[in-house]
Amino acid sequence: MPLVAPGALADFGGSDAVALANPLRADESVLRTALVPRLLSTVVANAARGRPDVALFELGTVFSPPAAGEVLPIERTHVGAVLSGVVARRPLEPDRPVDVADGVDLLRVIADAIGLDAWEIEPAQVTGYHPGRTAHLTVAGTAVGHAGEVAAAALGRYQLAPPVVAMELDVTALADAPRRDRSFQVPSPFPPSQIDLDFVVDEAVPAARIASTLRAAVGPVLEHVNAFDEFRGAQVGTGKKSLAFALRFRTDHTLTQDEVAALRQRGIDAVTREHGATLRG
Repeated sequence: MPLVAPGALADFGGSDAVALANPLRADESVLRTALVPRLLSTVVANAARGRPDVALFELGTVFSPPAAGEVLPIERTHVGAVLSGVVARRPLEPDRPVDVADGVDLLRVIADAIGLDAWEIEPAQVTGYHPGRTAHLTVAGTAVGHAGEVAAAALGRYQLAPPVVAMELDVTALADAPRRDRSFQVPSPFPPSQIDLDFVVDEAVPAARIASTLRAAVGPVLEHVNAFDEFRGAQVGTGKKSLAFALRFRTDHTLTQDEVAALRQRGIDAVTREHGATLRG
């Protein structure tokens, strides 16, 4: 059912929800503007039955007020998910509580599965979520959804203990988003060259932005780039962090040392210029 309590939506910024004139239940009197509140209610129902460790999703319709001159509310399709409790990892590694990385992974899975182009995951502030543990999925610079740890204040309404992680994406927007070219490319038979770069940047600079800068600066020779380490401490200074990236170069011949050095410097110059970074080590 798309009906929820007004207070539940208020926790997530849904103060302009469409109200029903004759609701079936007085405590569920508005049309939902997001899927997460109802999913949190389902987490409560599971926890009450001894199942606190859950991963649930829903694909459904959300509603917003009618456009000017219209009578019916605007309808959009969303996909949402919640994760709570403990992630079972034994015997490979110790079990652990869910965290924001699990929600961000869901964004990556969906973006990869539908072949989105020009997408990034960036830090964000979203009503109802922890301000330092939330991210937007953006496509061509437009936010189409988010993932993060639900704020303790929002969980209080459901008497749920943190951490609880949630994700919600606008499927209607994803349907119109640009897609990658899926045409086949012959793999290069030549060996790759791999280097690591470690940058010190301001705390607010996301790793995804630096990776994007490296791709644009180096070009198609950069076959893969991945942020593999993040460090904070006195060694890098207050308000700073160290981000380490692994880069893999490959082209239609075996790269020489001079070519690799030139590609490396091209990436360093771009990150230094665009993000005020310094190379560490």
